[in-house]
Amino acid sequence: MKRIFIPVLLCASFLLNAQNTEELQNEIEYLQEINSTCNLLNTNGNVEVVNSNDDLDFKIISVAGSTDAQMITLKFLIKHELVNKEFDLHVGSGKPLAYNVVGEALEFKSADFPNSPSQIHRGVMGVKVPTSVPVQGQIEFQNVLPGTTQLSYIGLNYYLLNLRGNRDRETYEIEIRNISVDWN
Repeated sequence: MKRIFIPVLLCASFLLNAQNTEELQNEIEYLQEINSTCNLLNTNGNVEVVNSNDDLDFKIISVAGSTDAQMITLKFLIKHELVNKEFDLHVGSGKPLAYNVVGEALEFKSADFPNSPSQIHRGVMGVKVPTSVPVQGQIEFQNVLPGTTQLSYIGLNYYLLNLRGNRDRETYEIEIRNISVDWN
């Protein structure tokens, strides 16, 4: 009886371990997929985003550096719950500003909303943001050395333009601090 019981017990134990191992492997793959999808800055959770307008939701997707182009690209999502609004990012005199950790200003290159119709007019890059729909944008800084692994500050000035009625607009600011750069 012992001869049969011990091998059966070992086989059952092996099968349970194989199932647990497979479940753990699936969970690890799922968590790795989530991590790569989010890819939200490796700064130990110290990234600080301050927006002077509570009506606009601003989320960072990634901050990636291109070694060959010596350029940093900040990708972000904007969304709001307001009706008939256009997001106008200042790209003229109030253009985006960034500093590395030793206080050197980075050179602004461009801003774009690659998947949305946008236009530059009167020193702003404008894009209509439908109510409750996230819109992706990006900002690029050039002539940045790959040794720049951290930015201490990025500042963005913008309007939320009323597209109906009197086209009221008010200037707001987004400040982002303690940003890690993921270089390729």
